[in-house]
Amino acid sequence: MRHHFTYSPVAVLLIAGACIDGIGPAGTIDDATAADIILEADAMAGGMLFDHVLFMGFGPPSGPAMTTDGIRDFSRQRDCPLGGSITMAGQIERTRTDNVAEFTSSASGSWNACVRGNRRNDHTHTIDGTFAMSAFRRFVDRQPSGPQTMTKSGSFTVTRDDGESRSCTFDVTSTRYPEENKRVVTGNVCGREINREVTWQRSDG
Repeated sequence: MRHHFTYSPVAVLLIAGACIDGIGPAGTIDDATAADIILEADAMAGGMLFDHVLFMGFGPPSGPAMTTDGIRDFSRQRDCPLGGSITMAGQIERTRTDNVAEFTSSASGSWNACVRGNRRNDHTHTIDGTFAMSAFRRFVDRQPSGPQTMTKSGSFTVTRDDGESRSCTFDVTSTRYPEENKRVVTGNVCGREINREVTWQRSDG
């Protein structure tokens, strides 16, 4: 049976030297907006991974697409808030002993004209880019057990509806703590160190 859960918004933002949301020096797209894009992509990628974990299940390998090692290819897509999508494709390997199931994944992903707003709701942003991802998930008695990690690195270009644009690279690690209902994202986005903590729900992956 599939379970349905709610997604919680950002709770904490810590960015050294971040500008006011939406507009940075000389009208450029600021660091806070760039970090928001990465945090949102992290949640969506985690959700896509969780969807496929549920699809694989927690039992022994089965089905024509599954090898005896519990390795399976996957491809997933999620729509962005205002248009476009984020896609991800790769492999998941499942191992299982007694009541414990662990999933190790590697994949590549992309933003495809992904459109989102900002926290002030005065602009929309269109994102195009690519990333590489690796992740680890652990379940005990079918319940998530932490810490669970996901790393992502890549680059993206964000274009605001007034024509301003910015291209960035990023390298972040997202750690989920199911028992504490939180997710912490740390790393580097657009040359800035970030440390964000958000409320985590199981459906967030």
